[in-house]
Amino acid sequence: MDHLPLPHSPTYPPFEVPFLGFGYLGGPFLDYDVREGISHTDLFTRTSLSKPGDHVSAFLQSWLFFGLMMSIFDVEFPTDNFVHAPPDSNRPLLTTAYLPSLTLHWIQRVRALGGTDDALSEKADWHAHTLACLEKTHSVLVRLQAYAPKLLPEEVFVSLLALGEYLATATVVAFEGWKPPALHWAPSLAADDILSKRLRAQGCCSSQIGLIWGKGSVAALYFASNLNIKSDKEHERCNTRKCEARQINEQSYFTRHAEEGCRGGTCQHMQSDQGEMLSILRRDDSIPLILYTRSETNQSNIQIVDSRDVDFYVAISHVWSDGMGNNKNNSIWECQLHYLSRAVESLYPEAKGPVPFWFDTICFPLQPDEGYQLAMQKMKATYEDADKVLVVDASLRCVDESLLTNAECMVRIGFTGWMRRLWTMQEGILAKNLQFQFANRAFDIDRAYEEYFQEDWTTEMMPKWAESNALSICVATLVQEIRMITPEDPVNWISTVARGLAFRSTSVSTDEAIWLAVRLSLAMRSILSGPGEKRMQQAWKLMGEAGIVHPNALFTGSAKLETDGFKWAPKSLLDAQNSELYAENVPRDLPELFTEGLLVKRIGFVLKPSLLIDRSYFFCEEQCDWYKVTVQGQVGIIRQDTKPLSSLPIPSTPAILVNINEMEEDVIYAEIVSKIWIVRADDRQSAGFALADRCKGGDPDAVLAHVSQDPHDVIRGQLAWDMDQWRGVVGDKPLAHKNGS
Repeated sequence: MDHLPLPHSPTYPPFEVPFLGFGYLGGPFLDYDVREGISHTDLFTRTSLSKPGDHVSAFLQSWLFFGLMMSIFDVEFPTDNFVHAPPDSNRPLLTTAYLPSLTLHWIQRVRALGGTDDALSEKADWHAHTLACLEKTHSVLVRLQAYAPKLLPEEVFVSLLALGEYLATATVVAFEGWKPPALHWAPSLAADDILSKRLRAQGCCSSQIGLIWGKGSVAALYFASNLNIKSDKEHERCNTRKCEARQINEQSYFTRHAEEGCRGGTCQHMQSDQGEMLSILRRDDSIPLILYTRSETNQSNIQIVDSRDVDFYVAISHVWSDGMGNNKNNSIWECQLHYLSRAVESLYPEAKGPVPFWFDTICFPLQPDEGYQLAMQKMKATYEDADKVLVVDASLRCVDESLLTNAECMVRIGFTGWMRRLWTMQEGILAKNLQFQFANRAFDIDRAYEEYFQEDWTTEMMPKWAESNALSICVATLVQEIRMITPEDPVNWISTVARGLAFRSTSVSTDEAIWLAVRLSLAMRSILSGPGEKRMQQAWKLMGEAGIVHPNALFTGSAKLETDGFKWAPKSLLDAQNSELYAENVPRDLPELFTEGLLVKRIGFVLKPSLLIDRSYFFCEEQCDWYKVTVQGQVGIIRQDTKPLSSLPIPSTPAILVNINEMEEDVIYAEIVSKIWIVRADDRQSAGFALADRCKGGDPDAVLAHVSQDPHDVIRGQLAWDMDQWRGVVGDKPLAHKNGS
């Protein structure tokens, strides 16, 4: 693991990866396991190993570490080049110190091929062989984690993933312009794996870990696990989708001082002029701003000014859980206001006099309701019109940015509480220029991102590029989320928003609809005028009228609204279970919103009660009496994919199970029951299909749908209309409403 980048002052020493006993014995890579007599059972079952476990582990290291390098690089080298025995260790360890020079030699050899047909043919064969070796390695490692996660020591398993990822990146460099390997090397997230345990030990929230795991690489996870992140929150109740520690309890919330023991208790609350704020908000294109001054005798003063009367201003972005908010009135501790003023003024060293800034705790009126609604309607303009947006997050205020690389600063920003909150996402997107306040100065993320990806890499530096590129992919993804650009096609707006919101949260659930109105330019007044519990419904209604409802909205696994006509709509986009909405450039048969529900056009199946297996389900209560449930009524399945099942590259496809209320000539009225998966009945590795042959009953056209974890819960039916398109209203209006009776 010596080749992987580490942050400044890493928390842990580098991984010690044990050498398990022997090197590669030579010969072709792809069938090495068969030649060495290691069976499929040896690799992918937890028990009944035909060879001792230590032997299989050593074999895997020799094959997927030494063998992979020798096969891709087309060279043989002594095993000792990658093994060393530290004086303070009682076992030999792996080292990758030799890897960059070996990689450089390979890159130069590959790039030298060309000019003749024979040379290009040799290069094409080398490229195909490299991809095949990487794909084989990836497949074995993925299945090992799924079926035999304890077969390899954790450090060895991570080192194999890291090597595969490094060589995959180096392949892009060597075969520039050729087909790249499309493989994701990061391990599956597990509570007990070594990298996630390290992150949790530093106080990281599970939602932060989930975010970095979904966007990151092995190199990025290894880097992040050494960041020495300090958190003042308790994250025991958090999960991978939501941070509970940053939820605000309005009853117990209090405003914090900038520092503990501030000025011996003489620090006072500074309050804005409410009348002046309301007067400014009533004017068109006007936003109330703060001008903070401090006299020679340390007397603080704030003045509320109109944004039209100043040349520029800075908008402050922060998370309330850091203690800089106030849910009772528009006031803040004097020390906090002084800190913010100094931070803002440091952005303009040439400025003469105080720099005006907007800070919600002071400038967003809680009362009267008129002021609140006016400020909310101007929220988008507040951040769009600011010359700079300054992010103040408690986890960065104690970190000296001058000691860090741009990459480390950006990864640290990815672990802030600011990255996990609803409103801050919009504030980062709308900013003309976005700055993050560290202990010593503000960090310009736009400038740093541009510099990071414009570095000129010579051929000799390519191995270094390969080791840092895996980290840079994570950096790029994080920054792109912060500085998200709205797609030109309105249908893709929801995709962009859903990806950004997946790991974010808010303490006030009704704020989400308001946020969507600001972000998607929906009619704010129609959302604010209704009751809080109806705001999300109104937001979906406005999205439907604007023609930007994502066609996959009804296929999400998240909870749905409970109102008639809207039971297809997700209750919230703040959920990682909305991944179906991430897809862009979806089929152009866009859904239409009607009173009865959402009109969609999809392939589907109609399942009649007579076609259900035994028409019954059985369950046992407390392992005592058994009960039988008989299914009545008509159900159907609507598929998410629009292609025939036979053309899909994977053996399963998502769908939804629906109750059918009424069938007309070209419209089916249905209500969603649950999300399901359709699995090929001849796929022996898919759970729940041990009964496939019996269920099909010799009918080659039968369709089987697995609807639960129980392998007996299989629905059997026939294709509807010979694979014709399903066109139905996915709502829940009962038939009586349709017939007018």
